Amino acid sequence: MAIFKFVADAKAFRTSNKKPRQSIVVKNQPLKKPIVLKKSKAMVEVQKQQKMTNLVVPKSAFALLVRAITRKRHAEFRFQNLALECLQQATEAILIRILSDCVMLAEHAKRVTIMDRDMRLLIMILRPSWNFQ
Repeated sequence: MAIFKFVADAKAFRTSNKKPRQSIVVKNQPLKKPIVLKKSKAMVEVQKQQKMTNLVVPKSAFALLVRAITRKRHAEFRFQNLALECLQQATEAILIRILSDCVMLAEHAKRVTIMDRDMRLLIMILRPSWNFQ
């Protein structure tokens, strides 16, 4: 931070209304530590999840969901663990892509929180033109 020092000379003692000129005197001051703002719990959790590479949905819950869906359509199917893992990775990749697109739509609307209207708009944009439903 600069400290100003008034320079007095013979011209400054005039009876005019002008102030004397200021010269800058720089002192060696210690550097201030930068202020670190505390992050909200949500931001900490988001950053933690972004660093992780493991799957978000538990394997057992996903396997139960897949088996329940296949039982509605067909009789009894058996799944290998590798097949369930591949399905889970593909599903989570698609969900992450959809949610990141929804976040971009929310940011475009100058919001932070994604809403159901963002999801509807994304579906409307990505829907094929030949599908008239």
